[in-house]
Amino acid sequence: MKQVRKEFGGHAVVKSMDLTVASGEKLVIIGPSGSGKTTILRLIMTLETPDNGYIEIDGELLGCAWDSGRITKNNNKNLRAVRSKVGMVFQHFNLFPHMSVLDNIMEAPTRSLRMSKEEARERAIGLLQRIDMVGKASSYPGQLSGGQQQRVAIARALAMRPSVMLFDEVTSALDPEKVGEILQTIRELAAEVNMAMVIVTHEMGFARNIADRVIFMDHGEIVESGPPDEVLGAPVHPRTTAFLKAILDR
Repeated sequence: MKQVRKEFGGHAVVKSMDLTVASGEKLVIIGPSGSGKTTILRLIMTLETPDNGYIEIDGELLGCAWDSGRITKNNNKNLRAVRSKVGMVFQHFNLFPHMSVLDNIMEAPTRSLRMSKEEARERAIGLLQRIDMVGKASSYPGQLSGGQQQRVAIARALAMRPSVMLFDEVTSALDPEKVGEILQTIRELAAEVNMAMVIVTHEMGFARNIADRVIFMDHGEIVESGPPDEVLGAPVHPRTTAFLKAILDR
């Protein structure tokens, strides 16, 4: 992300953001509500369009092109190809309720990647085995617990084999006893797959455990950035310190 700005109703939610995430890096974003965390994910996922600046994934511009050294709009010709490199897991699962678990996972590879149903099915079964849910392949989302639905949502995103996975407060809609299983699933995936992960979370213990780098955002800006032991254990900026104290005092 280079000088990315996003406004809603004249209010800048993200202010001239410069952010680079390395291949395989696990980046955790923390900050108070309204600080711009989720908007960053939505911009990378192309659910929102920057008002200024640009975003590149694997060297490819999102919805733009270089023309004589300048950025120009290209009518989103490359958007589908670049979007396929990004997987996102939302707070509320967003599974198709009329499709089985297996069909939910197969849908994007067969439609977006033009993968054969046989290959997509094989990939989906492999992912269900990875998340220990192969026995639920023929079940429908309404027959699953919240934690199970979220694991299926993770598998569905992984089925596209993206370059970067985005996680937006994936435990916030779950019962407390289900939080641990989802965090453990993400920990295991982080250890197995070499893709970049950008994780917005309020689970500080999880952030410390999984992150290569933590950034603290406030009012649309990166206030502090560094290794988890530094940002979470010995923050320098008083806004970071106040936020962490408020979280711990809850």
